[in-house]
Amino acid sequence: MIHPETLTRRYEHQRTALQNPSYDHFKAEMERNGVLIFDPAPALMDAKSHSDRPQYLMTDTHWRPEAMALAAEELKKFIQKHVPLDATPDPGYRMEASELVQLGDLAVMLDLPANQRIYPREKISLWKVLEKEGREPWKAQQAADVLVLGDSFSNIYSLEAMGWGEAAGFVEQLSYRLKRPLDRITRNDNGSYATREFLAGEMARGRDRLAGKRLVIYQFAIRELAVGDWKRIDLKLGASPETKYLALPPGGEWIVRGRIEAVSAVPRPGTVPYKDHVMAIHMTDLQRDGRPLAETDAVVYMKSMTDHLWTPAARYRSGETVEIRLRAWSDVADRYEGINRSELDDATHQFAEPCWGEAVQPSS
Repeated sequence: MIHPETLTRRYEHQRTALQNPSYDHFKAEMERNGVLIFDPAPALMDAKSHSDRPQYLMTDTHWRPEAMALAAEELKKFIQKHVPLDATPDPGYRMEASELVQLGDLAVMLDLPANQRIYPREKISLWKVLEKEGREPWKAQQAADVLVLGDSFSNIYSLEAMGWGEAAGFVEQLSYRLKRPLDRITRNDNGSYATREFLAGEMARGRDRLAGKRLVIYQFAIRELAVGDWKRIDLKLGASPETKYLALPPGGEWIVRGRIEAVSAVPRPGTVPYKDHVMAIHMTDLQRDGRPLAETDAVVYMKSMTDHLWTPAARYRSGETVEIRLRAWSDVADRYEGINRSELDDATHQFAEPCWGEAVQPSS
């Protein structure tokens, strides 16, 4: 859409983004139903025209930091024009400039030799957003009146595991420009449903992430309108149920042994643009120190792929017995929440408080 000239010379002087013919109809239909639509494409095309610089990374599927910052600035203006938000004290966020040299996800997927020169590493400038005092990176605030649901375009420059820095992403840039804290739910890939699914799970467990919210910003790559799975997901507030699932307190660590009841799907390395992946497993017959636990089951998230390589957990299968070191999911959520993740098929697990797991020994 933004760089069609890379495909054919016919678009060398194109001044507007190439758009799906049905987009205007979609936009009008959404607006008739009270949904505000912010499209950064015109601003990106204008910046491309005036600067003669690419808006996307050369070897990656994501936008450059300048394009992302421009989108955040234009969205700020759009919000100020259309959404009357209550005044809040200025949180005093600060910016810190840095530079980074990296190779993008597309080039990495080619699995070229380390000394290859076909695709050079790309140098970028980042603007890391810091809290008011000290050098602590920006943090999402669940009590904020604005919630952002986002995909990898929000996580790039924010999620360290993606390799392009941290605390400098789209949500941080928007928060800095609005001068207000934001709540955030982001997940790489499947922007059409992944964050809605997570939000529904939070609501089902009695955590009303929409309480006090004046605005929900739903960011997703526009390709999702053509190929995304826009399945219906109901947002129903439930009560915290009594369950048989293990839930660990923050700061705790247990080594448990149990049988794998089910595992979520794990992508084959090299078939997806994200180098890391998190899987979910359902464990039963839990034991600790050789003694059965009253909480017989656990939903556990584990690293299944790191730097485009499967971890031992990626080969777990139903019926195996494993020993896993467990921690509270809340202890690691800031590091792993945004990573591309697969969930268990059984919807009953949405009521379970997940744990974070690391293998202690190979399955047996």
